[in-house]
Amino acid sequence: MNQLPFTRATEMALFDQGDRPACRAIGADAGGSKLLIHWTDGERTQITSYPSVNARTAHPEAFAEVLADGIRASLDDGYVDDLTACCVGAAGAGGKEYGARCASRLAELLDLTPSRVSVQSDARIALKAAFPSDDGIIIIAGTGSGCYGLDANGTLLRSGGWGPGLEDPGSGNDIGKSAIKRLLSELESGSLSDLGRAVAGAMSLPRASVQNVLDTFYDPDFRPASLAPLMLQLLESGDAAAVKLIEAQCLALARQASRLPGMTSQLSTQIALTGGLTGHSGYVDCLRKALLSLLPAYTISVSTRAPVEGAMDWALKIRQQG
Repeated sequence: MNQLPFTRATEMALFDQGDRPACRAIGADAGGSKLLIHWTDGERTQITSYPSVNARTAHPEAFAEVLADGIRASLDDGYVDDLTACCVGAAGAGGKEYGARCASRLAELLDLTPSRVSVQSDARIALKAAFPSDDGIIIIAGTGSGCYGLDANGTLLRSGGWGPGLEDPGSGNDIGKSAIKRLLSELESGSLSDLGRAVAGAMSLPRASVQNVLDTFYDPDFRPASLAPLMLQLLESGDAAAVKLIEAQCLALARQASRLPGMTSQLSTQIALTGGLTGHSGYVDCLRKALLSLLPAYTISVSTRAPVEGAMDWALKIRQQG
């Protein structure tokens, strides 16, 4: 595993009792590539960003070490009071066993009691950020996608969110894959559209062929989601092929969302959109249209709070419990 570019602070003994800062609430959002850490001690608030690792491919105890390193590095004094509360949301950490093992090791590394640390899925903290009362449905549309809500018992319900190995409709990853499929079909038919030429250019293939497109796609360093910004630009310009492609992706994501109400009668009719793609108005318009075609009685908005703020809400609640 690649280690983060900082070392764990260990100078705990440098603080006299009178010099120790107030206990902190720490919220963190650990994506596959970026770790956001937000902390407050009541007087100061700070948000920092570091490289991360993917919880889906990391051992839970090793992942906890990365989190602990990031948390200590984000603190201006490196000190963690024994009343500090911490909540981490991580893609791939939604399983109870993984979350429990990660939380246990993280508490140990931060010298906190286990009750002061919580590790949740990225979907759970995103839901908390969008709906502090947990009363709503979130649709995540970023590099990946998924639809989530809570039942009456507080159990997280999901539709989709299966990951890039299966299908993440409406995500940057699947939009990129669809663009590549379109390019391959055009190459095989011997006629490139404006979209096909743009995709080939974005893949640095001025003389694209089926073989070099496939070679590029299957290169371990290639990320299909890297094509999403191009597709959004083409959507904005009104390119008919791009519009059709993104509308199809949004409709597939909306179909996933429409399955959630059938899982419980307790779900709210409020939907909040979150994730990187929801910062693009054209994409939001497409997704809203698709959702309303299937769920006409629902209200749809874009979440104004980042998932890391949901993790902070959770940490503040733990801290308030004493």
